[in-house]
Amino acid sequence: MTAQTDLFAQELCRFIDRGATSLHNACSLADHLEHAGFTPLDDTPLKPGDTRYLRREGALLACRVGTAPLHQGGVVIAAAHTDSPGLHLKHRSARRADGFLQVPVEVYGAPILATWLDRDLALAGRIGHDPVDGKARGGLSLISPSTITAVIPNLAIHLNREINDGAVYNRQDHLKALFLDAASDQEPEEALLALALAGTGIDPGVVRDAELTLVPAEPSRVTAQGLLLAPRIDNLAGCFSLLQALLRVQAAAQTQMAIFYDHEEIGSVTATGAAGAMTEHFLRRLCRLAPGGEISLEDLLARTVLISNDAAHARHPNYRDKHDDGYAPVLAGGPVVKKSAIRRYASELPVTSWIAGVARRAGVPVQYLQNRSDIAAGSTIGPAVASRLAIPGVDLGVPILGMHSIRETGTVGDIEQMTALIAGTYKEDLDEIFDSPSPR
Repeated sequence: MTAQTDLFAQELCRFIDRGATSLHNACSLADHLEHAGFTPLDDTPLKPGDTRYLRREGALLACRVGTAPLHQGGVVIAAAHTDSPGLHLKHRSARRADGFLQVPVEVYGAPILATWLDRDLALAGRIGHDPVDGKARGGLSLISPSTITAVIPNLAIHLNREINDGAVYNRQDHLKALFLDAASDQEPEEALLALALAGTGIDPGVVRDAELTLVPAEPSRVTAQGLLLAPRIDNLAGCFSLLQALLRVQAAAQTQMAIFYDHEEIGSVTATGAAGAMTEHFLRRLCRLAPGGEISLEDLLARTVLISNDAAHARHPNYRDKHDDGYAPVLAGGPVVKKSAIRRYASELPVTSWIAGVARRAGVPVQYLQNRSDIAAGSTIGPAVASRLAIPGVDLGVPILGMHSIRETGTVGDIEQMTALIAGTYKEDLDEIFDSPSPR
């Protein structure tokens, strides 16, 4: 790898490791944006070139106002999601069993469950608590992973001779996290909270409620050849490429937006998900504060395009028959355009054609994914946003292997190229999409 790529890889790994949960990820994004001069959105009228952001729980919206009037220059919305599949602890059901604290989990999204067993696991999340440090009101505190605290062991093969023939895990009974019980004088739930709060100075007795998640303790790693081995590549790689692209470019005629949604892995139908009203509310505020005076949301959306950036399935060398040969992206082959005739992805020809031109001018190779006709495609944030706002769009992604495993596999090069492609969309005018003589 070049020195520049090595630096990019180091920053990428730090970003992934810091983003243990969607909330950690959104806070990390806010820190990066503030460091680059972005300020929280308020009711101050906007000026060309202004950089603002708004965080809502585990989601974040950011923009750089265009130099042209909003409804004339248009808007490029690049979007990703902050959450990943995983296991959330049901802390009130903590029990003691054979020297362990035993805590059942609720499965979030669609993780490959077997990959979570026999792993070093840590705790992350947040708690709601009574007033502390002399404050008059209760508060919320973020819990960042620090030490390895838990494991979910497999049953030994001697007691389950069929385990290699396809193990089936009961989600309530077999996925309970085990914590070594060193505080037998406490109630089980209090002992678990004490582990989570270690080093925070907060007493478990003031906790009102908690959201606790198991996260892999092993850090992200990049091989000498540029292979990325990490948790949450889906979709922290997408978040990172959007962030870097937004920070890399200068103001252009169009307004440049990056939206980081939460809850994609559970369907996006939440207050901070892509199917919710959050985007519309943010855009309405931009319209009200627009340089030169208020404009209508309808006028703004008439020149708005969506670039959805989520992970894509690379062809697995051991399972080549799972892909259609003409739509089989590979690692290190560049960003992927995802297509679906039944609109499981948002990709429309006017935008995919435009993207191909942007990629060519940026020197970025592009691959294409369309599922085998006998394998149902997943979906992502693209259709949710495009349908709610009635705007054209495209679904992109970096190719990865082992999607939804506790550790996924990708390449640094593909994420670098995706960053360059997103940056290119922020600089290109939108006339080809919206002013083409042929009807959309």
